[in-house]
Amino acid sequence: MSADNCICILKTPITTPIDNDFEYRVIHTTAIENIFWNEAAGEFDDRAGNPKEVINYFGDCTPMKNEQEAFKLARSMEKEVLEDDFCPILEYGIINYELPHPFSWYIEASKK
Repeated sequence: MSADNCICILKTPITTPIDNDFEYRVIHTTAIENIFWNEAAGEFDDRAGNPKEVINYFGDCTPMKNEQEAFKLARSMEKEVLEDDFCPILEYGIINYELPHPFSWYIEASKK
């Protein structure tokens, strides 16, 4: 049986990718690959992300402006999972994903 879980740090540009100004969101989740499912094509596409799934997974996260702050939170979440008496498993560890659009773009695109 697979835990299929990870701590995921999502990096998105605040405005446009060329500004080099990013924000980060951190979650503990399972099946994170769903954020790349392209419904129209019926396949995974790791370039843009599926807006509905991006919001489903990361919509409740507090954005962070600092990568070190995000990694610190991820390490804290990792420690909590691995110290759990019931299921101390983190199959994929801490992973990083970067998406090309600002998070606000995903919010608007998920409404369509």
